[in-house]
Amino acid sequence: MTSTTAPLGRRDQNRVRNRKAILDAALACFLEKPYSEVSVRDIIRRTDLAAGTFYNYFTDKASVFRSLVNDYLNRLNHEMHDIRASATTLPEMIGRTYRALFRTVRDNPALFEIIRQNESAIRNLCQADIMGLTHDSLLRDLKDAQARGLISGGVDVEYLAACFFGVGYEMGIAFARRASACPEQAAEFAVALFMHGVNGLATD
Repeated sequence: MTSTTAPLGRRDQNRVRNRKAILDAALACFLEKPYSEVSVRDIIRRTDLAAGTFYNYFTDKASVFRSLVNDYLNRLNHEMHDIRASATTLPEMIGRTYRALFRTVRDNPALFEIIRQNESAIRNLCQADIMGLTHDSLLRDLKDAQARGLISGGVDVEYLAACFFGVGYEMGIAFARRASACPEQAAEFAVALFMHGVNGLATD
């Protein structure tokens, strides 16, 4: 028997629409100015909503910012976890993970730029830096991959997790700045780096 989800009523549809309007407005504001210079009033002015409506969804500027960052990273983390858990070889795990990352950067350049520009705000608001938001999931997945034989038992997976994240973060910045960057090519570069070292990156 197939279960179906009942359609949202008008009130729920309005709530979804209003929350999205606030988040979209906040995204535009945080792109224009650093977190510290954006006010709730700036965000509200970019919507058609009454000032009081904002507080039905968020308590302050910080809660909007956290929602933007957490929604983005949670979606990405879930996708990457599923990829890493289903991979049967190390090159497959690396390649598919980085392809997912670079496709997300390509499809959400504004959010990635906000994260890059506001690391200190993220550290203060989320009580962890960007590494802390994703590190635990990544480390667990690498330990699982090691237990499944995809990674040699002698490899320090804590260092490896830091390397994976650092390469992804810095390559993501470089990727976002390229006008016509290809996720597949960027992922192939990462695979070659981890599987063959720097000399494996040489092209004829």
